[in-house]
Amino acid sequence: LQRGLSIDRDVPRLVTAASQQGASATTSRANSVVHQLEVLLKAFAETPRKRSMLEAPAPLTNAYVAFEFAWGFARLGQSEKARTLYAKALEALDVKNPVHAYLTRAYNVRITQAIEGVSPETPLPHELTSSLTSLVSHARFAVDRLRSHSLVLEPHERLDAFNVRYPPKKNHAAELALLQKMKDPAQLMSGIEERANAAANEALPIEERARLIDGLFDLIPRLPEAAAVPVLQRLVSLANGLPPKLRAPLVQDALQVAGHYGKPALVRQILGSMVSLLSEVDSDGAEDIGSTLLASLRSLRRVGLRDEAAELLTRASSLFRGDEIEMLPARLAIAGGFLYLGDTAKAEPIIDHAMTFLSREPSMLISKRLKLTMAAARAVGNGSAETALPQLLRLVQQLPWVTDTFSTYEYFCLSVVAFADALVIGHVGEDLTLSETTRRFIEEDEFAVRRRIHRDVAAK
Repeated sequence: LQRGLSIDRDVPRLVTAASQQGASATTSRANSVVHQLEVLLKAFAETPRKRSMLEAPAPLTNAYVAFEFAWGFARLGQSEKARTLYAKALEALDVKNPVHAYLTRAYNVRITQAIEGVSPETPLPHELTSSLTSLVSHARFAVDRLRSHSLVLEPHERLDAFNVRYPPKKNHAAELALLQKMKDPAQLMSGIEERANAAANEALPIEERARLIDGLFDLIPRLPEAAAVPVLQRLVSLANGLPPKLRAPLVQDALQVAGHYGKPALVRQILGSMVSLLSEVDSDGAEDIGSTLLASLRSLRRVGLRDEAAELLTRASSLFRGDEIEMLPARLAIAGGFLYLGDTAKAEPIIDHAMTFLSREPSMLISKRLKLTMAAARAVGNGSAETALPQLLRLVQQLPWVTDTFSTYEYFCLSVVAFADALVIGHVGEDLTLSETTRRFIEEDEFAVRRRIHRDVAAK
């Protein structure tokens, strides 16, 4: 608990491990997932694509695709296959180049963590991430562009590479970094309150207010529960005054923190902010709400509010209607949520529509095709192996159209690597090797363990 959000990483891992004692990664489900990943990796290597004239040389991009798949194999217990794939891919890259040097180290850490059974939500080592500051502007931008698109590298970091490259005039990052180093709870509390006062200043640009509140949410779990709850409530109040697009990730953070402390009543209170937010989002903001919605469902599950999670999904599905492409990513996130809760019947029509849309729109802009394909991959990955694997295999048919003209062309084709990331996450992100019964068992056990930990800590 002294490591802050480690309870949110380690409790699910502990419960999952306990629930799978005696089970092997060579179960029928696991073998099916491993086999399909092998098929997809071969497709990335052999499928002809309509490559742009500016796209990176294929060997560079293929190396990063291999890193993504190596992580997936590692997550499935295929440690030797993962190590071999990583080592072979490494041969194609000049690791003296600062971009390749950082990214190859980051993928190596992620693959090693997966082999060792460490939660994928575990942050990268500080000594690695701190080296980012030594990169020159162009190299840092290229690295951050991939970090912002890869859930393997950064499962929770909401990174905007353009903001890193062109930071606002008033930036509180340095102040937040100082708070991160504080060990004394009273001193940390004082620092958080001071920064919360700054966030309440309406003279501060709203984007910077949102970034400041976001940073403070990350610090709250390091406070004792009695001190943390009032601070959390105040930050939620501040977030509620922001526009929907900026507020969405903050409400998600608030739900995660409330779930961390195992406070169902507080979660229900914050849930009201989420419901209000959904009613304010228009078609332009629908694309951005998907990941927020799905992460919120996980927070609700962590405190045993499964019925409330289902109610939130039903409310969202009634608000996000229509077949236009701008609405489909949000609808796919809703479908992913229904799959996450085991309601396949409500998810399938949305997924089928998205798949049909992709197959019937050959003239769709590459950027929109990729965004929709990635949303579909992440949605179906929340289902069982029997449901997800055929749909994920169907999605690889989009590969011939995936390319880009981004400034990362010196190092990799970002869109191809991002597509591989989405497919790999779809296969192993929520562990397709578990049956629905096992998932429910783990879910209930995790809630019980969390509640016991917080009760024992509060009694000390």
